[in-house]
Amino acid sequence: MSPKIILTASAALLGAGAALAQTAFLPGAYETTTMWADGTKDTSRHCARAGVDHTLEKRLAAMAQDPTCKVTQHAIGGGKFAIAAACDHEGVKSSYKQSGSYGSTGMTMVMSMTIQARPDQAPATSSFTAVSRRVAAVCPAGMTEE
Repeated sequence: MSPKIILTASAALLGAGAALAQTAFLPGAYETTTMWADGTKDTSRHCARAGVDHTLEKRLAAMAQDPTCKVTQHAIGGGKFAIAAACDHEGVKSSYKQSGSYGSTGMTMVMSMTIQARPDQAPATSSFTAVSRRVAAVCPAGMTEE
């Protein structure tokens, strides 16, 4: 299973009942660069429109909720965050850790993931660093919305 696919399964990291911190990002154009452990990089741009919920919590939860995960760490505040979860989906065990820093115009996140599909197989691991920064206060016409 691709580490990029594993990423989409990690949304339970925010867990039910998590207290929301005041972590809103300003509207505007953002650029996000993801640097994978193997050295590859992906860069994308998106628009955060005014009047839409653009909080750190929403960005982290956008990955996809997974009720088979148990949140083991959840701390957001003071410009830093740390979130971790352990999951067991029909015998497929996985764990996720996210940590980083944030401000009103960007964030940096380090994420590591481990998944073990079967007990007789060695776990697969992956990690990446994502840096998102506001590049303009106004989005250019036609820019993809987040």
